[in-house]
Amino acid sequence: MSVTSQTDESTKPGGADTCKPNRMSKSFRIGGALAFLVGVSISASLIAYHNVSAVIEAVQRIGWKLGIIIAIYFLAVAINSFAWLTLFRSEPLGFIRMLLAFRWIRESINYLLPSAVVGGDIVGIRLMVARGRDAGTATAVTVADKTLEAAGLFFFVLAGIFILLTQGEDNGGMHWAILGLAAIAAMLILFLLAQRWGLLRVADKAVLKLVGKCGGTSNAEDMSIHD
Repeated sequence: MSVTSQTDESTKPGGADTCKPNRMSKSFRIGGALAFLVGVSISASLIAYHNVSAVIEAVQRIGWKLGIIIAIYFLAVAINSFAWLTLFRSEPLGFIRMLLAFRWIRESINYLLPSAVVGGDIVGIRLMVARGRDAGTATAVTVADKTLEAAGLFFFVLAGIFILLTQGEDNGGMHWAILGLAAIAAMLILFLLAQRWGLLRVADKAVLKLVGKCGGTSNAEDMSIHD
């Protein structure tokens, strides 16, 4: 019955046919091309505003080390993409190329718009849905990814404090570093508990509004990210 209703819905004007991955992908390609042109225009305007020669001089001062910095960051994004792939149990290894692009877009949005640090994650979910992935799976793996990222941040700060302690110097900021570590640990525990207590039920409604009828399920109301 659900297959029949889904087929009927796809024949209606403005129905599920408008949510087909190929149409959504085409819209994203057009939008991406326009966004690229706008981004290039803004970048060129900023360079011109700050004096082209001054920008070139700054790059020359950094020299070949700039290439190493870019390579290291690209490697980090690639490793993050491989780590993200492990959360997709049924996807082939070739899916890593798509995840690499999504991760790059996600990181860019989160860094460019620090006031909305999860904006890139929402865009990543939307991009996966546009490529025909189930919205519940896309959101669930994103939540798992962000949770592991927060846990990694805790150990990153812990490693930093350990390095400071091994220096044997009296560092006045050590007290605040330890307090910050405790705060991160508390927030991480609360985040994990909130997931178990139903925080993601709130996300269900948000994702349904985000993907509409394009969630990869015949009955979107039955989709539960919490479950």
